[in-house]
Amino acid sequence: MTQLPDFVSGPRHVGLRAAAPFDVTSFAPVRGGRVSANAVFVLEVRNEELGPDVDVDAYAATRLAALDPDAVAMLTGRDVSTARRVDLVVDGVAARVLCTVGLSNAVALGAPPGPLAGPATIDVVAAVDAPLAESAALELLTLVAAAWTAAVLEAAIVCRRTGGRATGTGTDCIAIMSPPGDPGHRYAGTHTAVGAAVGAAALDAIGQAVRAWKEQFGS
Repeated sequence: MTQLPDFVSGPRHVGLRAAAPFDVTSFAPVRGGRVSANAVFVLEVRNEELGPDVDVDAYAATRLAALDPDAVAMLTGRDVSTARRVDLVVDGVAARVLCTVGLSNAVALGAPPGPLAGPATIDVVAAVDAPLAESAALELLTLVAAAWTAAVLEAAIVCRRTGGRATGTGTDCIAIMSPPGDPGHRYAGTHTAVGAAVGAAALDAIGQAVRAWKEQFGS
């Protein structure tokens, strides 16, 4: 199996970086889609840095220049020193999940649209050590989304627009990293080893981060 990407961090970023390119499947604002990249970063931003007239791609390119110009990148208003990382092996499949959680924009599915309170979001990077078919990577995206929904509901986070229970934020993001090669995993549901590894690691990491947010801010 391929070695998992290394956890990396700096004053205003965290991420996973591999020695060689991985397949990355994401809806990240910077290089989203299905791309080849050595790294995925979560960049900490401040409210004043991302106004409505700011070119996000240009801003991210400037931030990534010293890290990896070809990286996939997500943005968060959360202090990245609060990031959580969980490693797990299930039936020989290794997973590494990194997340940052900010919930100032907590909303529920179906809540009416509205302005953001700031760039606080749930960002998750999940890496596995075996090649995935694109369909399997997409399936893992759904498992991670289910994990953050479960964690936010369990913590009874309040939806900022309805006062009911939130299910996430309006700007949550996920990236799945897997080594290139003939896909040994065509499926990644909860009945598979890769799905069990990523799902459990994501639930653990996100749950820790959600509880840390609630302890600090109360809701």
